[in-house]
Amino acid sequence: MEKELYKSRFMMNQIGFLPSASKKFTYCGKSNLFWVNRLQDLVLTPVMEGRIHACDDTYGIGDFSELTEEGIYRISTEEGNSRCFIIGRNPYGAAARLLAGYFTWQRCGDDLGWNGCCHSGDEITLGSGERRSLAGGHHQSSDLRKWTFGTSIGIAGLAEYALTEHPLWDKGSLAEELWHSVKYYLSLITEGGWLLDCTWVPEGYSRETAGIGYGDYTFSWKRRKYFESPDNEHAHWQVIKVLALAAKYFAGTDHDKSQRCLEGAEKIWNYMEGEGRQMHDYDLPLYPPLGHDGMKKMYQGFYEGSALRLASRVEAACRLYAVTKDKVYRKAAFEALDALCLLQAGGGVKNNPAAACFWESPNSDRLANNYYYFFNINVPMAFADALETWPEAGSAPCWRKCMSRIAEQHVLMSGRNPFGRVPATWHTMGYDMFEESAIFSFSTETNPVKQEVIAGKAAHKNRTYEIVCEYYSFCYNLDLLASGVFLCKAARLTGCSQYRGAAQRQLDWLLGANQFDASSVEGVGYNQPHRGFFGEFFPPVPQIPGAVFTGITEESFREKSFGYDCEYDMPMVGWMLYLIAQLQTE
Repeated sequence: MEKELYKSRFMMNQIGFLPSASKKFTYCGKSNLFWVNRLQDLVLTPVMEGRIHACDDTYGIGDFSELTEEGIYRISTEEGNSRCFIIGRNPYGAAARLLAGYFTWQRCGDDLGWNGCCHSGDEITLGSGERRSLAGGHHQSSDLRKWTFGTSIGIAGLAEYALTEHPLWDKGSLAEELWHSVKYYLSLITEGGWLLDCTWVPEGYSRETAGIGYGDYTFSWKRRKYFESPDNEHAHWQVIKVLALAAKYFAGTDHDKSQRCLEGAEKIWNYMEGEGRQMHDYDLPLYPPLGHDGMKKMYQGFYEGSALRLASRVEAACRLYAVTKDKVYRKAAFEALDALCLLQAGGGVKNNPAAACFWESPNSDRLANNYYYFFNINVPMAFADALETWPEAGSAPCWRKCMSRIAEQHVLMSGRNPFGRVPATWHTMGYDMFEESAIFSFSTETNPVKQEVIAGKAAHKNRTYEIVCEYYSFCYNLDLLASGVFLCKAARLTGCSQYRGAAQRQLDWLLGANQFDASSVEGVGYNQPHRGFFGEFFPPVPQIPGAVFTGITEESFREKSFGYDCEYDMPMVGWMLYLIAQLQTE
């Protein structure tokens, strides 16, 4: 019970808000009135009074969006006070600086990494006889792995932030971080245009001598085994995006770097448009010894005609077109978007939120929305990014309709819970790809009962399916952040302020507006849970300011989970930067 003393009744964004932002808090208590005080010269002055509207038997919501004057504020009820927070023109500037610093701490093969220059000897000798250095890049999470599929998601978010924001504290550090990453991706590109694979098992590792995943930490610093075979499909599309974004970023300052990035992106694109079209049913060439046994199914949504492949193609084409203006990319994007439109369930969202969902492919009985990591950063974004790039396209009305359905679904579902969250994943009843986790998660292993919500029906292939959604799923923080970015874009494209309000609520959740009164960011806000250590054959990553957790649940705060739950993850760090940039773009 003592620990509850540290939990505030006021669950809200623990940093604050932009003047024009939607400003809400969730309240746990009996009071139905609140007042807001402005703090100046150590004096609290009442500036607003409002009503707390009950959501259920436990929570109510207060709205103080009418306050727009910059300052320090505190909310009060007859039962207590909130922490102080700010309203200002740059409320997330300090947080963004910490988030950007996470990438530096996680450098691999560089003196600025948290343990100095590591893995500088990573290399491969190709069948041609070429000996290629593969040092560099970034560690992704709470270990020394640098999965291309995951780090590239985070680096893309960093690049989007760098292209949008120009913070005063950046004296070239964003460019250095971006280049440190893209140099590594460029080293992975083969003559044929595909990316070398790696599963981060150190050379010389043996289960028999080290136990099932546990043992001698000296293995952590040995060279990792790379494979002369293509990495998974998502990694290819995502690296195209990163390299194209980097080409755009460096275009005005370093022509050589820009050209190298563009050439690399186009080389991978040509592979994916040719031989890469046959890529499907990817499997890991070597499985890590602990916790990744089901990882293959993460990539099973990528194949010819699938929603994930179509949307990924659009996203890559949009970024390449932004740099080159080549009609080849426009044609590819239009073709993929028109096919993607046909995969949406369709119909009215108001009475059937499932209408906004997407089938995995024309002949599948699964939803593409089921795939964490990949759906929310690609499918909704494909429509928003295409409409930003080609607003006058002949098919734009169809794209806009699909985009609006997704945005309406997000707003509708956000309003059905006291914290304004959108669901992380959706699936057809009985067809959940991840009923058994793909990657070990302490929360799902110890509390396997899923909190599914029946959210509508969808007809497909002469059959009607019941559709369920989950607010909590593996790595859900990325889904919230990606939904927030999408909603910001949809708000600008449609003029609907509700979308922007829902986007704010996703950021609020990560910064403390949740039932745990806990921030998901190390060094920002309060009550962060204990980070994961795991202890495979990797050393314990130190506490890193600016790290963002994959997601937090009730299990995160139980002593038995300390060290097992709440992993750091680069995709969440990069996309939080991306969302901050979008929210600060009026």
